[in-house]
Amino acid sequence: MEQNQKDDNFERNWRRKQEIKMRPHADLIYRNVFGENSTIKRYGKNDNFVLDKVYAIDSTIGIANGMLLNGQEKFLSNNYATYHSLTVEYEQNQTTGERGDWFKLACQIYFVGYINITGDGFDIWSIMNWPSIAIETMRDNIRWLKNGNNSSRASFMYTDLYALPNQCIVSCSWK
Repeated sequence: MEQNQKDDNFERNWRRKQEIKMRPHADLIYRNVFGENSTIKRYGKNDNFVLDKVYAIDSTIGIANGMLLNGQEKFLSNNYATYHSLTVEYEQNQTTGERGDWFKLACQIYFVGYINITGDGFDIWSIMNWPSIAIETMRDNIRWLKNGNNSSRASFMYTDLYALPNQCIVSCSWK
């Protein structure tokens, strides 16, 4: 398959359309948490995907003091909200064992939002402190489970957002 056709397929995918539709809602949350003058930049095909490919970075938030926060984002469907889970791709390909984002994720914050039933915001959302999650995982203070995915080649690690230690949460919808 040619690269242009892959790009077109990617842009037409329902998950991609959902992600783009929900960006303004995530941006409102970012600005509420980090300041109304925060800037949000997302990386796409014109950026050669370097941050995404190498470090699994989706976005950068510029805060009022001039510093930057690199982020990973997940905008998830409402029908999965009852799971309130944080997921990270473990294997890109379960068959070959090709490593996924778990092994390269170098973000500072990780946003997870479950879209509300009307599709105009998030019911459940959290901005997490990823370095704290990595450290608390190393200390065995976060319980991760592995899940294969029947609809794709990837496998995932997941944990309950509500069970994360307080130091792992920057801001969330339930506290």
